[in-house]
Formats: sequence, structure tokens, C-alpha cells
Amino acid sequence: MNVVYAIKCPCGKMYIGKTERKIKIRITEHKSRIRNENMTSPLVAHWKEARHTISQLRYFVIEQLLWIQTSRALDLQVTISTPVIQLKAGSHSLRYSFSFLSEPLTGVPQYSMVGYVDEVPIIGFTSESRRAESRALWMENVTDEQPKYWEERTVTFQEVELKLSNSLRDLMEQKNQVQDRHVLQMMLGCDLREDGSVKWFERFAYDGSNLTATLDPSSDTEDQGNSEKSSGCKKELKQLLKYGEESLLRRVAPQTRVSQRMSSDRAFLMGYAYGFYPRDIEVRWVRDGVEMPWESKELLPNPDGTYQVRTAVEVQEGDDVKTYEYHVNHSSLTEIVPVEYGKYTPLSGEEVELLSEVQGHVSLRGL
Repeated sequence: MNVVYAIKCPCGKMYIGKTERKIKIRITEHKSRIRNENMTSPLVAHWKEARHTISQLRYFVIEQLLWIQTSRALDLQVTISTPVIQLKAGSHSLRYSFSFLSEPLTGVPQYSMVGYVDEVPIIGFTSESRRAESRALWMENVTDEQPKYWEERTVTFQEVELKLSNSLRDLMEQKNQVQDRHVLQMMLGCDLREDGSVKWFERFAYDGSNLTATLDPSSDTEDQGNSEKSSGCKKELKQLLKYGEESLLRRVAPQTRVSQRMSSDRAFLMGYAYGFYPRDIEVRWVRDGVEMPWESKELLPNPDGTYQVRTAVEVQEGDDVKTYEYHVNHSSLTEIVPVEYGKYTPLSGEEVELLSEVQGHVSLRGL
């Protein structure tokens, strides 16, 4: 996974970078270079010249770049970093995420958009492609009922590009920051609940800071389906759910595994649930019937459209690992599944490779 991120300086300037590793690891490297005064880095040079401190370093993610499978082989998907919308079973969501940079950056589209149904990417647009494109195989069938779907979406996303460009320019002028690089982000869409009610949302961020109330004070209020925006979103979401019913409404049960790891003088149990769909899942560690605090929780997508999650719990000194259970609850299961150390679902070769890759990136001390 590639991540495009921004570091905000106390003086208002912004450094934008890209990494193929976890963002926390990259930020730790930046802090180390600042601490060691590695002047080969433009960021370090500025930090020293401006007399900033390491504690003043702030960052946020602009985009995540993922490789996904489509009928046209491998395509690059641009995903704006936005808060994940947690939904209950039976609920659904539709959201569009937009990002616009004040100036071009090598390897990163100046403008990008990704649309999601239930957190699954379905449509994308960038300033490089200049057209709306499918991000899910089943989306290529929408033209059976809407022949001009892709042409109409292309026009819409191009219009949004112009609006964001103008809004970003106006904000930079208002803040007297026209000389620096900045980013404007927008997320809009709706949540459809089990009872048929709908909530419309529209949020904005400038350089990672929320400014929704500044641009539209009423944009993040709950709506029961009476407004034009929410009713239109509800209609579109229902159509998309119909198109992608076989994929979006499927249920795939998670496979599970518990392993043990040591870090210095500390012992940890690592719980894994993988290959499940839909995305929402509840996992927890229990010892002798009492829920234990976790060291970490990380939910990641798999290339086949399913998900995986891992959590770590520290084994208390003197405890028998067999008194710990990893509890997994998912909509595909009829009941909560308790998993003990040494017991797991049999793995296929592909799953072993995937799990090994995930375990190879685990850093217990930094969780």
C-alpha cells in the first residue's frame, strides 16, 4: 500500500511525501533525521532553519494508493483518507471522497475521486485519466439500464474538480497562503439504515483540518429523507446495491488463527481473522471470561475483496496462554466463535502467504 501524506509545519508550510511502508514508520524516520540533523533532507533543513521542535511535527494522510483487480487487469486506485463510517448489520452507505492539490506533484494526481458502497471502491476519477472508471467488476454492467452512466459521471466529476479548484484558491487567498502547497478534501454521501431512514453528510478539510462548518454549517446534519440531496442519494444507493447484489450482499465467514510472539521480555498472543466479508467485524480478547485490553487492532483489505484483521494482547506474567480466547463475531456467523491458542482454521497456500506477509509487518513495541 502506497501512502501520500503531508507534514504541517508550525510556520504554515507543508511537506508532501509518498511511502510504500506504514505511515507511522515513515514519520518515525523523519523525526529521527530531524533529531540527527540529517541536512540532506529538505524537511530537516527547513526544520532546523525555522527552529521547529520534533514535538511540533504534525502529519495527515492525503491519499492511499492501492492495487486492485478489474477486468482490464491491474489498475491503480486512488483512495482519499477519510474517517471510516461504521454501520450496523443491515445498514448501507454510499460516499464519494475528493482530493485537490494546489499544485501538481510527481506521481500523485492533482485531483482524485473515489466512490464507495459499504466501503467497497466502485468508481474512480483522476486528473490524469480525465474520465470516470469502474473500480468494481459489477459496475461495468450499469450501462445495461443507464447507457450514459459513465459519460454523465465524467461530466459531474469534472465539474466538482473546477469547484474544488476555485474553493481551494479562495481559501488560500483568505489565509494569505498562496505561495505554499495545500490540499482541499471533501467527502459526501449518505447512510441508509435498516428502517429506511437516511442521513446525508458533507464534510470538508483544508490541509487536514476540518472546516465543514466554515463552508456549510448545515451540511453534516441528520436528514430523514425529506431533502433533495438525501433522497437522491438514497435512490442511487439502492440502485447500486441492486447492481452489485451478488458481491455487496454476500456473506463470507472469517477463518481464524492465534499465534504467540515474544518482544524483549514480553509475551503476546496474536489473533487473526481473515478472508471475511462484509467489512464490519467484532473481535476481542477474553481471559477466564473477562475482556482484556488490546495492544492493537488493524483492519486491512485483501486483493480478492475480502478483509483481514489482527489484534495483539499481552500475556500477563504467570498466566497460562490457554486461559486466553480470541472471540470473533461476524454477520456470516450464527454465534460468536472463541479461538484458543493452538487452534485455528486450516489455511490454504495463498492464505499462508498472505498471513506471513501481515505477520512480517508486525511491530509489537510500536502498537
